[in-house]
Amino acid sequence: MGIIGLGSIGSEVARLSQQFGMRVIGMRRSPQGDEPCETWPTSRLRELLPRSAHIINVGRGQLIDERALIEALQSGHIGGAALDVFVVEPLPTDNPLWDMPNVIVTPHSAGGTVLATQRAADMFADNLGRYLRGQPMLNEVT
Repeated sequence: MGIIGLGSIGSEVARLSQQFGMRVIGMRRSPQGDEPCETWPTSRLRELLPRSAHIINVGRGQLIDERALIEALQSGHIGGAALDVFVVEPLPTDNPLWDMPNVIVTPHSAGGTVLATQRAADMFADNLGRYLRGQPMLNEVT
């Protein structure tokens, strides 16, 4: 599996993929040596892509050039895609991704896990306590 971007999501996907016996090659601008898998710099992208013929994007829609992805899917250069995020959300009804048999479209719901729900509940409880004590809240947006 090739993972382009080893932030918190990519690193966790790499860790979990290895648990299923997959060989994982991660990619980031500047490998640091502490990644959870073999990691290549982005300058080797053209070498990685033929090894990973499916695209999964659960991060941000802007990470993928949708027009180029559609062309690569139509030409067979990429075998398939699973997409949870898009540049324009919701994905317009006339977008060709909807009708492609090798594409799975989900409604920006990949973050809706039991762990994410528990983290949100824990943060809410912590912030409620902070509010009641007159302390600054975590992640407060002013």
